[in-house]
Amino acid sequence: MRGLYQALAVAAMCVQEQPNSRPVIADLVTVLTYLASRKYDPRAYPPQTTSSVSSSIVTRRNSDAATR
Repeated sequence: MRGLYQALAVAAMCVQEQPNSRPVIADLVTVLTYLASRKYDPRAYPPQTTSSVSSSIVTRRNSDAATR
């Protein structure tokens, strides 16, 4: 279930109204490849927030914006 929430968080970032608020495609490919490669085991992980995925993309986006 955690992977679903993470994928939804990524999708929500992709539909931001301002283009500068959206993640770059390379980050999306990395995150979605990682999520797709995960094996599902409902006993392995209790429900958690999606902040780790979201924060890594936001951090990357902010550092990219600073170099432009």
